[in-house]
Amino acid sequence: MESERSQRMGNACIPLKRIAYFLCLLSALLLTEGKKPAKPKCPAVCTCSKDNALCENARSIPRTVPPDVISLSFVRSGFTEISEGSFLFTPSLQLL
Repeated sequence: MESERSQRMGNACIPLKRIAYFLCLLSALLLTEGKKPAKPKCPAVCTCSKDNALCENARSIPRTVPPDVISLSFVRSGFTEISEGSFLFTPSLQLL
């Protein structure tokens, strides 16, 4: 009788261990996948709002501008030409 009972208890532990292992694995996956990649921050020479950026006294075109910027303005900037691909990583840009 004792051996039947311990055999049943032993078999019941296996599914519980699998469930616990699955929950740990799921938790780890959610913690790592739940973080969004960091968006580029507004450059120091610029002031950014949700979809606009105003850059003053910029010596060159900033390399990192938030990708959701629609309008990008330069005031009193010190560059005279815009290189090809300067706005490659600002896909929403409509107004320069």
